[in-house]
Amino acid sequence: MIQVLISTYNGECFLEEQLESLLKQKKVDFKILIRDDGSTDRTKDIIEKYSKKYNNIEYIFGKNVGVIESFFELLKSSDENCDFFAFCDQDDYWEDMKLYKGINEIKKVTEKEVLYFSNLKIVDKRLNLIGIKYKNILKPSFENAIVENIVTGCTMIITKEMKFIIMENIKKINLNKILMHDWLIYILATIYGKIIYDPNSYIKYRQHENNVVGMKKNRFSLLMNRIQNLKKYKGKRKEQLIEIKKILDSKNKLKEVENILDKKWKIKIERQNKIDKILTKIIIKIGWF
Repeated sequence: MIQVLISTYNGECFLEEQLESLLKQKKVDFKILIRDDGSTDRTKDIIEKYSKKYNNIEYIFGKNVGVIESFFELLKSSDENCDFFAFCDQDDYWEDMKLYKGINEIKKVTEKEVLYFSNLKIVDKRLNLIGIKYKNILKPSFENAIVENIVTGCTMIITKEMKFIIMENIKKINLNKILMHDWLIYILATIYGKIIYDPNSYIKYRQHENNVVGMKKNRFSLLMNRIQNLKKYKGKRKEQLIEIKKILDSKNKLKEVENILDKKWKIKIERQNKIDKILTKIIIKIGWF
């Protein structure tokens, strides 16, 4: 059994379409747990309507704590009897084999502590295709995870063993210092688990003006977005790494993090792009990390 975890907040525009796509999943036994993060629009009404209609949908109406804490609250409230847990946004569209494909990939490996994630199709608000997010094969690693997040949360599936690792470690850190829930899970998976990247896409990742995190469509927009992120997240990546230090059980990994925090030039980091790797080293050295 797999449980899909959805955090909602003022998502009335696209939530019904997302739920309809979830309910069409094939070849898997699944249930849905929704946590609403204090919506003020019709989102709660939509959730109640669907939970009355479908007995595999449950919900929690919580106070507004933000997307990061909301997803971890979902994990805390998730069903301990489930074998897998999938993360879901409120405004995308899942193809009907998404869950089956992910679980099938996980079952191919012998490890128990597993994080699976996939590529995704970028679409506009009407689900018209814009493009594929990742054109190159991604290479997950700890050296990458400490400086870059390549895991998009709505593509993630974790095993119950991976969930246990996550729940144990978030007790040790300040979640207010974490940049995004999927980034933290990616880091934890590189430390304690097995990561599977699927270059195929089974999800339509909607881009619209209300996206919390999104992908720009052209090179100029990507450049401007990068500059804005450098300003926006200046110092916050460092704060996140300080929290990560608290959960490291490897002296080698600890040394790598300390070298970044000490602004050393010879650091062991990886980016999916060589130019980004050089740029990241510069940012670390000048104290913009």
